[in-house]
Amino acid sequence: MPSEHLHNQLSSLIQQLSKPYGTPEFEPHVTLIGGLTGDLESIILKSAKLSSMIRFYALTLDKIDYRDEFYRCLYVQIKPTDEVIQANAQARNVFDNTTKEPYMPHLSLMYGSIDKRIKQRIIQTVGTSLHGSFPAESIHLFSTTGSPFEWFRIAQFVLKE
Repeated sequence: MPSEHLHNQLSSLIQQLSKPYGTPEFEPHVTLIGGLTGDLESIILKSAKLSSMIRFYALTLDKIDYRDEFYRCLYVQIKPTDEVIQANAQARNVFDNTTKEPYMPHLSLMYGSIDKRIKQRIIQTVGTSLHGSFPAESIHLFSTTGSPFEWFRIAQFVLKE
């Protein structure tokens, strides 16, 4: 999750974008790995193990883009540095995730089913990229059952310095 100043800035942008289109608001974050299954105790233990394996690293905002997907409706790309890609690879290994889909580090700005022309107009207004970076210092484990309004943090694990 972004550090305080950038977090506030991105939260404000997410709120501004969600209001006119009735889309859900959510905490700005970069998903390291999703779709975890199994019992909660095991997921917590694996998350703790993962946090002990990963050193702090930087996440740098890049171009704004969109897809025709609810959770990647509008997002800012995260530069896929070696550290970013390696952190995801370690997460996939710890959680025995064998998906073939390549990791696409991003920070969502909007969830929803929005027409492509509207997303293009938003990008024209907001800009084609966002600038800034923030340190990945911890892993936040969230329950993402239900709608984004129902999501909640289960635990936080500090990475190695």
